[in-house]
Amino acid sequence: MEVVHDRNKQEFKIELDKSSADKGSFFSFCFEFCFILLIEYSAYLTYELQGDTIDFQHTYVPPNYRGQGLAEKLVQVGKKNANFSHQIF
Repeated sequence: MEVVHDRNKQEFKIELDKSSADKGSFFSFCFEFCFILLIEYSAYLTYELQGDTIDFQHTYVPPNYRGQGLAEKLVQVGKKNANFSHQIF
């Protein structure tokens, strides 16, 4: 699985297998009496740039994909990019 860097969203992301409906995790959110069903098919690591410091904020892996080393892979790629030039590229 490939890690993709989205500079605009300040995140590293792994797109997961959308063809396996049993692997997608479902979340319901209620907002002003409306329910919106979202299907999560990605794992991600978010970050913020603060001067010349990179602050890794949050990792998320959908429940059915946990325990497979995806969060570790995201952090490794993020650290590799940060160590390469002291900035995210």
